[in-house]
Amino acid sequence: MTRLSGLLNNEPARAGIVARTFWHMIQDEVLADTPSFSEGDIFYVPAMGGYDLFKVLKVDPIGGGSICHVLRYQRVDEVPKLEEVDSMEVSLMHTPIVASGFPGAQVLGRAAIKASDLRGYHAYLQMMADDDVILEAKDRYAEVAFQLRLHGRFAEEAEEWSKIIDLDPGIAAPFYNRATALIQLQRCEEAIEDLETFLSLSPDAVEGLIALGECYLESKDFGRARASFEKAVSLAPDNDQAKTLLNETSRIITKNNSFDGNKTQSSQPDHS
Repeated sequence: MTRLSGLLNNEPARAGIVARTFWHMIQDEVLADTPSFSEGDIFYVPAMGGYDLFKVLKVDPIGGGSICHVLRYQRVDEVPKLEEVDSMEVSLMHTPIVASGFPGAQVLGRAAIKASDLRGYHAYLQMMADDDVILEAKDRYAEVAFQLRLHGRFAEEAEEWSKIIDLDPGIAAPFYNRATALIQLQRCEEAIEDLETFLSLSPDAVEGLIALGECYLESKDFGRARASFEKAVSLAPDNDQAKTLLNETSRIITKNNSFDGNKTQSSQPDHS
């Protein structure tokens, strides 16, 4: 388990018995000599004068074969280019099918799996899987996110945190982590939204208050920035970063108020 696991161990139970029964039923249907797919593969199969197009979201090895969790696009008359696929209309957000169910499949290429691609698969997990399966999925996304951060790939990192948020929006840490990635991308408005959500779930998190205050500073919203730093200092009086930022913000506000006051006085008419 990754560093996220400790934050995810108090989630409600899912229908584990149903999930285990489901897997035992389809395990008997899996064949060994089936097409081999990887996650992110875009493939197509001939269908009634056209082509059915799919994206592989997750591959679960079972027995001698595998179960493919796929997203299905609207049927097309001609095979599209790989770069055209993301703009195509989706007809089915998720379905699990044994790999042998795709006779004649041809792989078009591989594409990144976005959080929006996984909504159907996540809904399926929430209905069918037990706690361990869901926790494993979130840990897998978190591990990828941390690796992407190490390599400075912040947009892709943010997408991985989005996957966890889509799967379970009730935990705080992914909102903070996505916000810090968005800050690196200078997307402060989106980061503020994430930090406000993070603090609604974890209101005494000093690191969240500091990050929120810094975003407000960047946006020149000095009043909200000072309020964030003041709360951070009240919660952690020995936090030097919070105290320094509070003092700097207070000086900016004082300077701006003084400038505005002088400007107002100089604009008054001289009645002497």
